[in-house]
Amino acid sequence: MTLNRMNERVTYLLEQYPRLRDDDFLLIGAVYHQFYGVEYGDSFLDVMKAHKERHLPSFESIRRTRQKVQEERL
Repeated sequence: MTLNRMNERVTYLLEQYPRLRDDDFLLIGAVYHQFYGVEYGDSFLDVMKAHKERHLPSFESIRRTRQKVQEERL
């Protein structure tokens, strides 16, 4: 996934769900659920397994993207 695409996804979620702007863990969960099919009820271990198998973006990548989007747009 390109940064531009992650930027678009994070921007979309932040605009649709403003509460995600203040909680990186909720934002990461929303990105994984909305765009990668990870269920909210999955255990952390299942998410970590999926991270490798599905090539999920790193937590830090999502956090940095959120920070950049908020500095530039919101």
